[in-house]
Amino acid sequence: MKELATISLILMVLVSMPAIQSTPRHVDPSGIPDEYPSVIDLLSIYASMMDKVLLEDFRGSLENLRESMRIHVPKDVKYIYDRFNELLGDVLDKLNSTRRYIDVAKLDTRLGLLEDARGNLSMATYSLAQANLTYVEIRLSVIVFERMLRIPRNQLAVKLTSIEEVLARYRDEIRDLLNMLEALRETGLEETELWIRIDKNTVWVGESIELSGFLRSVKGYPLEARTVSIYLNGRGVDLLSTDKEGYFSVKLPTSGLYKPSLQVYAEYIPAGGDVGRYRASKSNVITINMLYDEPLIHAQLSHHVALPGQIIHVYGWVNTSLGKLPDRIYLDAFRESLSRSLDVDGLFDFSLKIPEDVAEGHHRVRLYTGSSGIIAPSERVLIIFVERIPINATCQAPVVALSGGNIVVTGRVMSSAGQIVTPLPYSKIIISGFGNQSIAYSDEGGSFKASINVPLSILTGYSKISLFIEPPSQLYKAYSLSLEVFIINPLYMLAPSILLAIALVYSTPLVKEMGATIGRKKPREAVEEIYVPEMASDRFFYVEALLMVGDATGLYIREYETIREYLRRVREALGKTYQIFEQISMLAERELYGGQPANRMIVEELLTRLEEDLRR
Repeated sequence: MKELATISLILMVLVSMPAIQSTPRHVDPSGIPDEYPSVIDLLSIYASMMDKVLLEDFRGSLENLRESMRIHVPKDVKYIYDRFNELLGDVLDKLNSTRRYIDVAKLDTRLGLLEDARGNLSMATYSLAQANLTYVEIRLSVIVFERMLRIPRNQLAVKLTSIEEVLARYRDEIRDLLNMLEALRETGLEETELWIRIDKNTVWVGESIELSGFLRSVKGYPLEARTVSIYLNGRGVDLLSTDKEGYFSVKLPTSGLYKPSLQVYAEYIPAGGDVGRYRASKSNVITINMLYDEPLIHAQLSHHVALPGQIIHVYGWVNTSLGKLPDRIYLDAFRESLSRSLDVDGLFDFSLKIPEDVAEGHHRVRLYTGSSGIIAPSERVLIIFVERIPINATCQAPVVALSGGNIVVTGRVMSSAGQIVTPLPYSKIIISGFGNQSIAYSDEGGSFKASINVPLSILTGYSKISLFIEPPSQLYKAYSLSLEVFIINPLYMLAPSILLAIALVYSTPLVKEMGATIGRKKPREAVEEIYVPEMASDRFFYVEALLMVGDATGLYIREYETIREYLRRVREALGKTYQIFEQISMLAERELYGGQPANRMIVEELLTRLEEDLRR
C-alpha cells in the first residue's frame, strides 16, 4: 500500500507540473559520419573549369572554383580540399595576369613603345614563373587529393594537364615577342606624322564639321591605304583610309552634342606589315566651341509637406535665351510620369496625387524638357516631404495574472494632428504574447478591449505583451507598444505541498515504531515522535542513535522534522560529538531514502563511539 500511495503522489506531481517539453531524443551529431561529395559532381566541376582554362576564360574558371568551394566535405579532409582549391585559385590568377601583360605588350609593340613592351613582357615572364611553381605544387598535391576524396587515381590529374598546355602556350608567346622586340631594336622604327584641320572652330549643335588631314612618314613620303581613327571628345566616331597622297577627310555631325566644347583628334596605329616598321602617331588636338540654347525651368510646389492621398500642384514656366520654347515639359514623381504642353508664354501646371502607400520621408519631383535642334535638354528637381498623422494609444492590463487564464487589455487609440487630439475609430489592434495572438478593433470613441490566453505552460515571472495598432487609413502612422505582466503559475505553488505529502508517506512506519520504542522508556520529559522506517531486521540503528542523543541532550526529534532538520537542531548541544552523530545520520538517510544499506560493522563502531562520547 505504501508503494502504491508513493507512486500515485509522484504521478500527481508530474501531471500537475507545467507542460515542459522534454528534450527530444536526437542522434548525436558527432556520431553521424560526414558524407563525402559525389565524385561525379567534383569531376564535372573541375572538368568545366579546365575547359575554360584552355579557352583562356579565367573569369569563368574562377566561378567554377567558387562553386567547388561551396561543396560540403568531411572535417578530416577539409584542410586538404581547401588547400588544393587555394592552389588552383592562385594559378588561375597568375595565368590571368600573364595574359593581360602579354596583350599590353603586343599593343605597345604596335604603337612602337618598345621599352614599354619589354617591361610588360618582363612582368609576364615573372607571373608565368609563379604560375609554373604553383602548378608543380598542384601536381604533387593532386595525388593526396584524389585519395582523400575517394576519386579514382589520375581521373583528376589528367584534367589538370590543361594548365600545363596554357603554360607552354604563354611561354612560346613571350619568347616570340621578345625575339620580335630584339629584331625591332636592331632595325629601328620609322617615325610617322599625322596632322588634321577643320573648316570652323565654332558651330551650332546639329551643324557638320569638315575635317581633313594627312599621314606621312617622317622622311616626307605619304602613307597610302593606312587606317586612321577619328576621335570626338575621346570617343571613336569614324575610321578613314588614306589616299595615295596620304590624305583623308570626313564630315563630322554634331547633332545631340550639347556641350560647351568638343575636342577632336586622329590616331594611327600600325597594322599588318607596318608593325615593326612604323611607329604609331597621334595628331594635333583641335577644340570646337558648341552653340545651343538651354531652357530654364522655374517651378514651385503648392505644398512642401503633404499627406498620402493628398493632391498637390506643381506649376511654373520655362524660358530660353533665343525665345524658342520646347514643345512639352515632363514630370516624374512617385513612380508616375506626366507631360504637359507649354502655352505660348511657357507656363505649365501639373496636378499630382500623392499615393496612399508611399513611404514617409523626402521624395523627388523631377521636371525636364527634351532636346530639339539647338534647344538642349533641361532639368529641375524639387523635394517634397510626405508625412503621416501620428497616433498614440493608452493601454491598461492587470499587473499580475495566472497561467491558464486570460489577460484582458483595454485602451484607447487617439490621433494628433497639430494641437488637435481626436479618437481614432476602426483601428485594428493586434495583441501578441505567450505564443498567442488576439485581434480587436477600436469603437467610435477609439476605445478597445481584447483578451489573450495565458497557457498553463508559462512559468512564473515577468512576460511581455506586444500591441501593434494598424490605423484605419494610410494617412496615419502605425503604432506599437509593449506591456509587462507578472505571471504566477499556480501549479508551482502546489508542488511543495505534494512533495511534503510524499515525505509523510515515508515517515508513517518510522512514527509507529518510534512510538512503541519510546513507550517502553521512561523519559525525562515529554518525548516527541520521530521517524523510523519499517525494517525486516532488528530495530533501525538510527533509532538507537536518536534515543542516545535525546536522552543526553533532552532534545528529541519532532514528528514533522526530517533527519537533517533534527541534525541542525542538536548541533550546538552535541558539541564535538556532533560529527559522530552526523555520520550516523547520513548513513541512515542513504539507507532510508537512497536504498543504500549501511555497513553494519561501521554502524556498530559509530554507535559505540557515540555512546562513549555522550557519557563523558
